[in-house]
Amino acid sequence: MKRSLLVCAFAILVCCAVLAQRLPGGVTPNHYTLNFTIHFANNSFDGDETIDLKLDKPSTTITLNAVEIAFHQVRVACGGGSQTAKVSTDEKNEMATFTVDRQLPAGPCEARIKYTGQLNDKLRGLYLSTYTGRKSAVFQM
Repeated sequence: MKRSLLVCAFAILVCCAVLAQRLPGGVTPNHYTLNFTIHFANNSFDGDETIDLKLDKPSTTITLNAVEIAFHQVRVACGGGSQTAKVSTDEKNEMATFTVDRQLPAGPCEARIKYTGQLNDKLRGLYLSTYTGRKSAVFQM
């Protein structure tokens, strides 16, 4: 009986932790185009990314996962118009939210993002790997 309760308690904790890291619904990414310039001298990178996505309903925000990223420019194009987004980050939950002034219509959209980041050694995001004295920038997908 104690063992069953322990297993159930562990399962509940794991489920809660997984749900806590879920992104808000309503936005579905369809395609990512990623370009990186790696700077091994200071273990950093510049990124230029385009995300083709679909909004399920009109919104003024788009939230995505982000860790150790400094955003420089975010533009969102939907319904024939384009807007510059303000970025707010949630470091604890490793998320970034893009907010635009005018509501984005439901349907296809495109987010264009320019940013810099650090190559970390924590096996998350774009990170640094060293093998036989050579540095590599890698990520898990």
